[in-house]
Amino acid sequence: MMPSTPVCVSLIVPTYNESMNIQELIRRAHRALRRVTGGFEILVVDDRSSDGTAELALAVACDLPNVRVIRRTGPRDLSASVIDGWSAARGEVLAVIDADLQHPPEKLADLLDALFRSDADIAVASRQVKGGGVSEWRLHRRVVSWCAALMATFLIPGVLRMVRDPMSGFFALRRRILASASLHATGYKILLEVLARAPYESLVEIPYVFEERKRGKSKLGFRQIFQYLRHVFRLSFETGEIHLLLRYAFVGLVGIFVDAMFTGVLGMSRALPSLWVQAIGFEMSVLSNFLLNEAWTFRGQVAHLAASQSKLYRFGRFQAVSLFSLLINLGASLALYRHFGVPGADANLAGIFIAGVTNFFANSHLTWSLWQADDITLPSGTVERRRKVPVAIHRLPEPESTEEYNF
Repeated sequence: MMPSTPVCVSLIVPTYNESMNIQELIRRAHRALRRVTGGFEILVVDDRSSDGTAELALAVACDLPNVRVIRRTGPRDLSASVIDGWSAARGEVLAVIDADLQHPPEKLADLLDALFRSDADIAVASRQVKGGGVSEWRLHRRVVSWCAALMATFLIPGVLRMVRDPMSGFFALRRRILASASLHATGYKILLEVLARAPYESLVEIPYVFEERKRGKSKLGFRQIFQYLRHVFRLSFETGEIHLLLRYAFVGLVGIFVDAMFTGVLGMSRALPSLWVQAIGFEMSVLSNFLLNEAWTFRGQVAHLAASQSKLYRFGRFQAVSLFSLLINLGASLALYRHFGVPGADANLAGIFIAGVTNFFANSHLTWSLWQADDITLPSGTVERRRKVPVAIHRLPEPESTEEYNF
């Protein structure tokens, strides 16, 4: 049954073996979308399910208006399914939701309302803002999610500076930002691809609680984890953000050399107590690291911050972060050596690595405000809005081959 009013919102539901959830998802999403607009459509994009998911979706489409089912014939991939759905969609606003009911469909109304009221380009349902969270995640799932977010934050910090929950698969955006975006269909985190490549200017986040799966089996496995790692590394290289990390690491090595040089020279002179020698070596390495990072690693950000922050202010923060990282280094090394039986040399290397990662995150946040963005709380108090400068524009690829069924 074709829609009788112009389509304003298109909801994309990528599916693979979700026969136990798809009909309830469609009906609940249909009710939620009716609260926002009469001009909507639901596109179920099925990835060659073997359990009859597409057939069950077609059965619901016979009863409900504005429901379409697309069967993909290309290689299975969640991101490719979403992109194919966007290519077939008629709406100017494109929303995405998982079919497993872990994203509550009722939140669609809040998500779209936030997008319309704020005039933002992207709205993200977030677990990481006030009021959001997860319901009953097991420990291993929390660890996997935390590690995935940590990896992305480490490798593509500039891409993620606008959003607190970049792992979300529940979001809406305006079609215009995809018109010239080159999206690569890889893995199951299509929002990362959009954040990296689409020329959007503003983003809002609303809170939601991620529900535990009640029926069916999770699709997360080693293949999906490998795809995610490959995706993040590719984005890091293609956006040039890997260069920031490499520069920061090189500057850190220079700092180690400076520390060793001053410690060695002063130590041979025997003019100062050993503690003073170590303190001077540490401080000279901090100073050299700061000056090199100012002049080279974060040069663009320094120019951006020049009008609002003094170099002395940034050095004070850098000094505090360096002292904190030193404590992290010592604490981690001792804990690994004394409580986990790790050999001394290995424990020291692990401590240096942990402290280095902490140092990079903290200085990116606090000293050079790499992820600084304007937060605006809307009247409802449930939406957070951020802006960014436009990014480079690319071209949208052709969709995978599909077979579409309209009712």
